[in-house]
Amino acid sequence: MSAVPILWLHDPTAGDGKSWVGWELLMQTSQAGVKTAYVDLEYLGVFEPAPQHDPGNHQLKIKLLAAQWPAYQAAGVRCLVAFTATGVTGVTDALSDAIPGAAVTTCRTDTAETVNDLPDDAAADLHLDITGVDGDTVAEQIRAAAGNWPFRDLGL
Repeated sequence: MSAVPILWLHDPTAGDGKSWVGWELLMQTSQAGVKTAYVDLEYLGVFEPAPQHDPGNHQLKIKLLAAQWPAYQAAGVRCLVAFTATGVTGVTDALSDAIPGAAVTTCRTDTAETVNDLPDDAAADLHLDITGVDGDTVAEQIRAAAGNWPFRDLGL
């Protein structure tokens, strides 16, 4: 079974540049020859009110993402950049259970305004302050901090 590198970007608020950074990661990996999917989890599984046991609909979003993964693979996609306004406790285990071969790296990004606002789901493999840094530089920093993501997990 091939590894499926997944980079899960999150920060405490909407509008802090996750989609921009995710797009740069998509562009960098795609330009390097690795077909990459880009998924904004804020638009996957949206409905209100969310169930009490899953207040951000994250369990549903992970199930929906896992259901989509075979179609991505059939199209030749080898890795995934996903992003959301909040982290998810246990996301690594949930994604690993849902997507065979998942090699999950979680990355929390912060700005000067959000760095002191650490919710319970703030734990991440990587934690970067992106205040005043452009998206492509942040993407390069994330890839380097994650051990040359996704190439290491793909054996490239």
